[in-house]
Amino acid sequence: GRARVRAGSRAAAFRGSGAGCFASAESGRGQGGAADARPAARFRRAARACRARCSRCRFRRSQYCRDARRARRACGSGSQAAPAPQKAAPAPRAAKGEKAAYEQALRTLNGGRTADGIAQFQSLLQQYPQGRYAANAHYWIGEGYYSQGKLQDALQQFKTVDQSFPRHHKTADALLKAGMTMSRLGDAQGAKQQYQQVIDRFPNSQAARRARGLIR
Repeated sequence: GRARVRAGSRAAAFRGSGAGCFASAESGRGQGGAADARPAARFRRAARACRARCSRCRFRRSQYCRDARRARRACGSGSQAAPAPQKAAPAPRAAKGEKAAYEQALRTLNGGRTADGIAQFQSLLQQYPQGRYAANAHYWIGEGYYSQGKLQDALQQFKTVDQSFPRHHKTADALLKAGMTMSRLGDAQGAKQQYQQVIDRFPNSQAARRARGLIR
């Protein structure tokens, strides 16, 4: 009988103290209006006070949950809620599409269908003019023209790689191939300049090793 009386008195004391802390916070809510952040701060302090009381009370689960919900609702109405963190944007599908188109064009070109491969690379550049594989596409178009004997067209593509993507890893190969194209066109001095650029700018590349053998 005494245990029930003590438990009932504790519950009543808790409810009274919890209601009191929220009542004191609610009393200041109408003074500052919705634009004033002080009511929200009072409710947050009230919630912490109730949490501290509940940590010592056996009835915390039922009463504290109700009081905490009241605090959250009151704080949300008393001040502007913080914006939810934005989720990272998903990876664009365009990157996958560009890669697939590039790999398909390269397979076509290496499979001996040079004209079709050139056309596919040109379509890739129209769709992704500044894409990840743009420099590679220009280079392989140049290779296609080179194999067809269209040396001026090939030279233009190799120079485009150097001019538009000077730091790209494919630029060394483009400079080397530009020198080889100039050599076939009869411009020995121009070819030598291209080889020297490869050696100076990309000294550790495989293209530079080939250029050292051709420049002699």
